[in-house]
Amino acid sequence: MRAISAIRCYKTYFWRCVLTILFIANCAYGQAVDKNVFAAIPEPLRAQLTERLKQYVEYQRTQDYEKLYSLFSKTTLERIFKGQSLTEFVEAFRKGDEARTSVRILTFTVTNVEKTTKDGAELYNVYGNAKLCEQGELSEKQIVIGAQFENGNWYFTTLADVLEN
Repeated sequence: MRAISAIRCYKTYFWRCVLTILFIANCAYGQAVDKNVFAAIPEPLRAQLTERLKQYVEYQRTQDYEKLYSLFSKTTLERIFKGQSLTEFVEAFRKGDEARTSVRILTFTVTNVEKTTKDGAELYNVYGNAKLCEQGELSEKQIVIGAQFENGNWYFTTLADVLEN
């Protein structure tokens, strides 16, 4: 009886070890993939980009438009938002939410980053899968967000749908 109990114990231990190894291998694979996704970004700037991108999504998700304003690039604020002040920007976003005409990111998973150059400046297109609140309805789609490193920080554009060819 004691031998059978010991064999069961070893079998259980064996399978726990196998499952643990598989779990660790899967986690390591996921980390390697994430690093490849951001390969276009210079290594010293990757951590800051991911942190600022998390803030960008969080501020949209929580409708913290005061903080979101500070994450948009100067070009985006001038061209897309027509130079709105912080107060005008927040008011416009709140009105859009009330009228159900706004689009907000709820979650965003980066799938690829591509480097481009425009007017001599390095820009990065950050592609990913997003859950959105569009005109008050939930949707899921692929989007792209422009990112630019300026004056020691990352700044972003508004989101755009990824059009399939």
